[in-house]
Amino acid sequence: MKRAIGLLALAVLLGTRGAPGAERATTIFWVVPSVATRCPTGEDFAAELMRRSQHARLGRPEEAGLVFRVELLEEHGATRGRLTVRERDGRETVRVVPGADCREVMIGLSVIAAVLLDPGVPSDDEPSVQRIESSAGVSRTRIARSTSPGWGFGAGAGLLFQTGVAPSARPGAGVEAHIASGAPRVVSPLFALGAYYTLAEAVPTPSGTAELNWWTVRASACPFRWPKQSDLTLRPCALFDIGRLAGSGSETVDERSQSGPWLGMGGSARIEVAPVGGLLITLEAGALVPLIPHRFFFAPDNPENTAFSTPTAAALGRFALVGRFE
Repeated sequence: MKRAIGLLALAVLLGTRGAPGAERATTIFWVVPSVATRCPTGEDFAAELMRRSQHARLGRPEEAGLVFRVELLEEHGATRGRLTVRERDGRETVRVVPGADCREVMIGLSVIAAVLLDPGVPSDDEPSVQRIESSAGVSRTRIARSTSPGWGFGAGAGLLFQTGVAPSARPGAGVEAHIASGAPRVVSPLFALGAYYTLAEAVPTPSGTAELNWWTVRASACPFRWPKQSDLTLRPCALFDIGRLAGSGSETVDERSQSGPWLGMGGSARIEVAPVGGLLITLEAGALVPLIPHRFFFAPDNPENTAFSTPTAAALGRFALVGRFE
């Protein structure tokens, strides 16, 4: 027999039905000493049961009736409860309830006991119960938690293609970390923070060659997901960039470097594919509006000596492999 962390015993007496003046059903319990002081006591279990059943009361040990034996067990850090029901004719039925902690397991066992005492539909604020009958006559009862799903964390790296930072679209790379809601609904936010850079581009002019470099920190907010629960999802995202755009001159009379802040706002469509658990493939495409204009040129200042000017809009594309931890 597996090590018992908590052992509680509860006996429940049901009154005779149909007879005139029949006494109310009686709930009888006693507490067995347990080293698991962090788990609820027998009185706690009785209180949970009587709160859910109108046909139960504390009784005396000599009163006979339907008997419930409750055990709280802990195995490999997980908690589960075992409910043994002994009927008047001596037959026994066992039901097992897993849970996150002692409180959740105790509530689940009290719901089962209340249903047996007072058959009916549990109230809306109780956890839903699913019963699975086994060939050995043991019912394993699982409780669907009523709590909201938690948040998942992810991090990954990938390749980037970016326009608006040089005359031609530049390849690059970056890393990103995100937090995402695990709720299976359309409104399921994802927030991400990434750092990206592109390979430098050398731009020749009649008066010299300019080498352009760009990097940014990008924040993404993606409030929706469609469909709400699938291995292939689409997310619309809002983007905000803060970074640096720099140019350095060479092959010219007076070599120098100039740089300035890069700010941009825009949006994207992010596709996430989950081929296996814990792994995501992310594809993203979108557009940005540079908020600070830049122009890099050589003297004399004329169109031929202008190496680059930031456009009114820039496009982006991204591919990444992401590990996610729920």
